[in-house]
Amino acid sequence: MDEFAREIFRVAIIKENAAYKLYTDLSFKVKSHEARYLLSRIAKDELMHKEIFSKMDVLLLKKLNPEEFTNLSLIKNKSVMSVVDINDINEVLDFAIKEEQKAFDDYNILVKHLPFGKARDAVKEIAIQEARHKTILQKIKLEFNDDS
Repeated sequence: MDEFAREIFRVAIIKENAAYKLYTDLSFKVKSHEARYLLSRIAKDELMHKEIFSKMDVLLLKKLNPEEFTNLSLIKNKSVMSVVDINDINEVLDFAIKEEQKAFDDYNILVKHLPFGKARDAVKEIAIQEARHKTILQKIKLEFNDDS
């Protein structure tokens, strides 16, 4: 059980770090100063999420039944957000929007397995921020397409 919980947090840390790198790299590729600023802010949030998950105690999770997590993207798909060569910004934004939705869904599932308190509140806030990131990325995509 502890090993399963550790794996959930380990993958969350890896994904948050990869998201930080992706948004940092992408911020250098966009022309709009506003988009660059927003991507930098999202990158900083992702780094903060990584730090929160790295400090999370796996023992906080209530007894886990791995079958309850069969749809958890963190377990099903351990690939990370990374784009070596960012040529098509639209593709990257589409990918990032989908990943933010998956993170939102996953973290809301995790919240249900955390006792009330600081850890639960932190993961709940991270989920809210992931939804906000998705909205910001959609806005950037619309503006990017207007600039093309």
